[in-house]
Amino acid sequence: MNYILNIDTSSPQAQIAISANGKVLESATNSVQKEHASFLHPAIKKLLNNCGISASQLAAVAVAIGPGSYTGIRVGLATAKGLCFALNIPLIPLDNLYLLAASCKQNLKYPRLLCPMIDARRMEVFTALFNYELDIIHLPKAVVLTNSFLQEEKMPIIFCGSGAEKFLNVSPDAEIDFKTTATDIKIMCNISDERFNSGMFGNIVDTEPFYMKEFYNG
Repeated sequence: MNYILNIDTSSPQAQIAISANGKVLESATNSVQKEHASFLHPAIKKLLNNCGISASQLAAVAVAIGPGSYTGIRVGLATAKGLCFALNIPLIPLDNLYLLAASCKQNLKYPRLLCPMIDARRMEVFTALFNYELDIIHLPKAVVLTNSFLQEEKMPIIFCGSGAEKFLNVSPDAEIDFKTTATDIKIMCNISDERFNSGMFGNIVDTEPFYMKEFYNG
């Protein structure tokens, strides 16, 4: 059985889980963003104890690498890299926008284009566009939202994520999924298992945070 530790500290709510064959065995969350760093290591230890396994039994570590909170991304990726290096196991880096799109898709009854949005201050968001099969249509980028955003697309689009409400303010007819404001940890576990079985690993040394733009302190 392949045990995978899944880490997402890139958003206001940190989520971690230990999965086996894509199924969540144990999970934990932390809703105080400034405490993600102090939460993470004790929570991992507790999850391992609850599952009755040791860290040496982990087959891989999956981690959300952004875009999102600059500090949160660094906290999660540093922990994931340290564990992978110490245990000599693969690292599975995951794109937050893809994770959000996949989480949104599970709530849909009919095919739609999927546009995840992550809050990037003021009227700016990190975003991308996926088709219903989760193939990329528009590559990830940081954009300032206007009413004309993606109007050229012919198929209905559903917007989701922490930045989607901003778009509703400028385009009130947009189809917004308010249920999907954060990654579903169950979806993350499914995807990390698929990546593990396909051998889609990141280089422990070269994998970097996916910030998308320079840090702004203000």
